[in-house]
Amino acid sequence: MTEETSGSSEPAPTASRRWVDGMRPWLFGLLVLAIYSCNRRGILAADDTGPNQLLAYTFVVGDGPFLDQFKWYWDLQGAREDEVAFMNGRILSRHPVAPAIIAAPFYLVQMWFVDWAWPGWRNDPFLVAGYCGRFSKNAAAAIAALISVVLIQVLDRHGLRRVAVPTALAAALGSDLWVVGSQELWAHGPAALALIVLVRLLSPGKVSRWRLAAAGLTAASLTAIRLVDVVFSVAVALWVLKARPRDFIWFLIPVIPIAAALLGYNLWYFRSLEGGQAQLEAFHPRLHGVEGVWTGNILDGAAGTLFSPARGLFVFSPWVALALLAIPATARRLAAFPAVVWMLWALIPFGLLISKYSVWWAGFSFGPRYWTEVTPLFAILLAFALDWAWSRSRWLLVPFAVVIVWSIAIQAIGAFCYPSSWNLAPATVDLNHERLWDWRDNEVVRCLREGRKRW
Repeated sequence: MTEETSGSSEPAPTASRRWVDGMRPWLFGLLVLAIYSCNRRGILAADDTGPNQLLAYTFVVGDGPFLDQFKWYWDLQGAREDEVAFMNGRILSRHPVAPAIIAAPFYLVQMWFVDWAWPGWRNDPFLVAGYCGRFSKNAAAAIAALISVVLIQVLDRHGLRRVAVPTALAAALGSDLWVVGSQELWAHGPAALALIVLVRLLSPGKVSRWRLAAAGLTAASLTAIRLVDVVFSVAVALWVLKARPRDFIWFLIPVIPIAAALLGYNLWYFRSLEGGQAQLEAFHPRLHGVEGVWTGNILDGAAGTLFSPARGLFVFSPWVALALLAIPATARRLAAFPAVVWMLWALIPFGLLISKYSVWWAGFSFGPRYWTEVTPLFAILLAFALDWAWSRSRWLLVPFAVVIVWSIAIQAIGAFCYPSSWNLAPATVDLNHERLWDWRDNEVVRCLREGRKRW
């Protein structure tokens, strides 16, 4: 079963029907893009996204990964060492630059428009920085909306067309893809897009060599975007090696230049294979009150990242919990798509990594930020669960509907009301970790009390 119509006696769809079906994911993507944009602001709730806002611009104008022209910006901020590095007379982001590269085409389109509407704007550095803030929000929203488009295409191809739209709705609006992925240039949005593109390339049916090469390119990019996601790249590589050993070279060829470029950049500028990431981690004891990078208690971290009222995945997106609980009922159908299964198994080491990570709560952010990029994989599980429930009894769909509505409501609160004063008051959550377990006073409650933010 590779298509929804497998085994059906229905006549082949007409050309007009095929056109409508092809446009359906894109129309949904446009709807999601409009929702992502309706709060009319970006959510720059942490300093992590600041460099990427400007880096995408420098890539478009030909300055590459160097932020030298924005030295005045960092001078005004007091030369934030936890954001940028001043090395050999150049200013570099300590964060991975791949998200900015992916955002660059979206910047280019916007810059063309601004060039036409307001010529000369690039001569004012303050105006450039201001526009970069707008560009980054629009780019992040477009990238996150594309995730919905590809997700619906994936579900259609896996015989899940009847539940594709509600599933995509849960993923797009009932997860941190809304408040985190679509609002600023975090790495999570591009990583989620790369992950669902991998699924699209490798499943279902026989995978051609060019798709294997495209998958290699995407898997390497995924690791470059966010290093911890290497677990999914490795899972995909192992599946290709097992399923298509003679064609593994087609997967590997595009990996080599990207890996060489990434490692070369990290070693040349940061003298480390991890690049600026290693330097960022060195700030954790001072900024977050922890002993080191991997010094967290894995059980405490797992409990926090799943159940904390401030950061718990099952609190902010409880549809994920139902999708996981339904695996015994959906496992047989999932087994027909081995590439997907291998990526789903990679969720286990991924979850263990973020649970062991000493800053499992992800600093100042809304909800379970570190789970954002794997939302498409959870969505695939949800689609199989919804289809199973639909086949057994429509009443089984009720609990799914309830938790999806809950998840969307929480994300809507974040989209319009975050950030509140909660992260900082009455004491910074980064140094007072017990606040992450306060059920009476948490981020969502504080957002509701303080109301809509317009900046």
